Amino acid sequence: MKRIMIAALALLALGAVFAVGAEAKTKPITGPAPYTASSGLSKLSSEGLPEIECKKSKAAGQLTSATHGEVTVTFEECETNGKKCGNISPGTIETKLLETTVGWISKAKGEVGVDFIGKAGGTTGKGAEAEFECEGLAVSVKGSAIGKSVPLNVMATTGEVVLNGAGGKQEVEKLEGQPKDTLITEANILPGSELPSAQDQTGKETFSPIIETKGKKKITREDKIELNTVNNPAQPEQGRCVAAKKAKYSDSNCTTEAPLKKGKKTGKFEFVAI
Repeated sequence: MKRIMIAALALLALGAVFAVGAEAKTKPITGPAPYTASSGLSKLSSEGLPEIECKKSKAAGQLTSATHGEVTVTFEECETNGKKCGNISPGTIETKLLETTVGWISKAKGEVGVDFIGKAGGTTGKGAEAEFECEGLAVSVKGSAIGKSVPLNVMATTGEVVLNGAGGKQEVEKLEGQPKDTLITEANILPGSELPSAQDQTGKETFSPIIETKGKKKITREDKIELNTVNNPAQPEQGRCVAAKKAKYSDSNCTTEAPLKKGKKTGKFEFVAI
């Protein structure tokens, strides 16, 4: 009898250990997704003005919802016709806070874009992106620039946005269902003019790891983000594919719906928009 009681107590203890383990399961990361970004050579071209080149850039921002985010970009080693351009220091240009919006460039082709536009006004008015000088040439840039975003439907710690433009014309000038939205430049050498402009640049994003405190320990976790076009076909969404019980998807990228059994979900993953 004593042995039976000991065995029973051992089983209870083992069950308690498993219960604690289940409760201690790592919770999915939720909320905004902070990130940093960088690029190599970037060019701002405008009709009637010499091209402005910056050898590199860095950025800091965050995704704040399923469709929006915000970011500030700092361009370095900038010049035009041998003249340094800047607003922080000669050769360094910092943008105003930019709002980002994701949407379809072409749903038929499966192309998704990110629209960058100034969140607040400046001397150029609403949508001001940057204001700077190039040794006597005063420049104000407003409006928006749209780039293609990749990858799609893949959980990853990195991403890429490609803006193509030349001669003052942006390759992508609008998102589907939205009005035309492009960059405009004003310069003191052409007072009153609003010159069509374009940004040419490839930005590489890295989502910041999450640091959590458990007791006296600090644990660093990767934050993987996905630009998903499956969960809501009408609108690409920024979010995370997380493990869940009785969920919608069978794969860890939330792209394949699991079959229903007796009307109930059988998947192991759920897409959670930011």
